Amino acid sequence: MSKITDVQIKSLRKWNISAGFLHLASFFAILALSNNFSLPVTATYMTGPPGSSY
Repeated sequence: MSKITDVQIKSLRKWNISAGFLHLASFFAILALSNNFSLPVTATYMTGPPGSSY
């Protein structure tokens, strides 16, 4: 196995912090854009035997 160098660890830490801030920003964007919007849902079910028009 190859050993991870300090340079690679620092680079990975920078990427992880950047990704964390992007996730935090997306959280705030979703929170700001969320509202009580909803669409009506209607469902119909068969009441008679298959093939009938009931």
